[in-house]
Amino acid sequence: MIILQGATDTSRAGLWRWTLAPGGRYDAEPDRPGAQEIHHVLADRLTLAQETGPQVVGPEQSATIASDQQYAYLNEHAEPTVFIRVVSGA
Repeated sequence: MIILQGATDTSRAGLWRWTLAPGGRYDAEPDRPGAQEIHHVLADRLTLAQETGPQVVGPEQSATIASDQQYAYLNEHAEPTVFIRVVSGA
């Protein structure tokens, strides 16, 4: 994971580029109440495991989740998953 840009004000925003290897998983800690993440998949598919159930995001698709819960990123496929992540309010 590489942080591409962080906000300089108090909004606590960040722009990240992630690559998950095949079979990779990242378990995240809940953020502050009201925090969100936007994900845009560049290659392969990303599974967002959330308390409400999994959500699969395909290439050139985007999804927004509340990040003030337990959640994880999973690559359940044979190719690396590459995605952009925007964090807001963390």
